[in-house]
Amino acid sequence: MARRYDSGEAKRKAIHAAATLFLEKGYRHTTIRDICRRANISSGSLFNVCKDKEAILYELVAYMFSSQFQGAQALLGDSFFPVQMYAIEAALQLAMTEQDENMRDIYLTAYMLPSTSAFIYHQTAKELSILFGERMPEYSEQDFFECEIGTGNMMRGYISIPCDETFTLEKKIHRFLDLSLAAYRVSETQRREAIDSVLLFDLRAIARHMIVSVMEWIQIGFPAADENLSDRISEFKR
Repeated sequence: MARRYDSGEAKRKAIHAAATLFLEKGYRHTTIRDICRRANISSGSLFNVCKDKEAILYELVAYMFSSQFQGAQALLGDSFFPVQMYAIEAALQLAMTEQDENMRDIYLTAYMLPSTSAFIYHQTAKELSILFGERMPEYSEQDFFECEIGTGNMMRGYISIPCDETFTLEKKIHRFLDLSLAAYRVSETQRREAIDSVLLFDLRAIARHMIVSVMEWIQIGFPAADENLSDRISEFKR
């Protein structure tokens, strides 16, 4: 009797294989053939369940941005200022891309491809409207979306340049936040306070931990969210 084709299992295998390869060798250096070989499925089966490589990246990016938000919440707790939440999320993203070159490649690609960049801009715009809505009451979610196109591309620019002895992670975070927060009408004093508070955390250690969490999420089969991530990240509180 012929084995029944299981599209759900094929999709799980494809995403598992692709996401693992993205983290092992980067998005650009991963081919459809690589994915099919790792997943042990045919290219026909792959395209039956996933439109293309970009569609698989979308799944991974959606999880990573969810993790950033969870990580920021875990670090700041319930009592935080909106500016701090924005600052810690941005800092974690920058820190993650400095810990792993393949993670840098994933984020850079995500900011450039149509579906993933649209996801990032729209999701961030929703969050911006919550965080900065009172500060900018005349702004709609569409206004924040249009602003995020600018600050999002500024983030991509900062991610693209690796840190070195003169351009440290701390300096990169400071530069990005000073410029981006100014776009959302945050005063110089509040910008300085937010940046200083973020830099008190061991961002490198937290970023490494979050990368491990992404890898674990891949290995256990893509649940909707990592329910234990917040508890693990909270260990890094000041």
